[in-house]
Amino acid sequence: MWIKSRYVMYRYWYKFLQYAEQDDARTVDWAKYDGWGGANLVLFERFETWWKMNWKELFAVENEGDTARYELTRRQSRASAVRLALLVYEHRHLKSGVDVQVALLKRYKNLESLDSDKVLEAKRISQFVRRYRKLAEQLLDDVCVGKFG
Repeated sequence: MWIKSRYVMYRYWYKFLQYAEQDDARTVDWAKYDGWGGANLVLFERFETWWKMNWKELFAVENEGDTARYELTRRQSRASAVRLALLVYEHRHLKSGVDVQVALLKRYKNLESLDSDKVLEAKRISQFVRRYRKLAEQLLDDVCVGKFG
């Protein structure tokens, strides 16, 4: 048995689903997540534990052409872009793009795309952060209707 996408993408899907469920402005359609265990399980279970219980039933296929019960919407989604969208979303309390950049670089030394040598001016940093905030919002909207990627 194998999964069609990188493991980390399923982790991101799970994390965005948790954030969408916690957001009062969003409503997750749990009917689209049959077999996931429901809101309480997803909110309070560690991903690793949840994954061990569910990956085969929800995401695994036996043959390359088979369709898994749940698949990423776009198989070409870049994990690095989704990761940055998640990190930027997790720092949504910071209003300025520069503040987000400083916080992320302090915590994650290997974020090349946020490196101040490559992103020189505050305007470009703000545009960069805005782009990833928009991607995060789209991913949150998508998970509410059972899609990700």
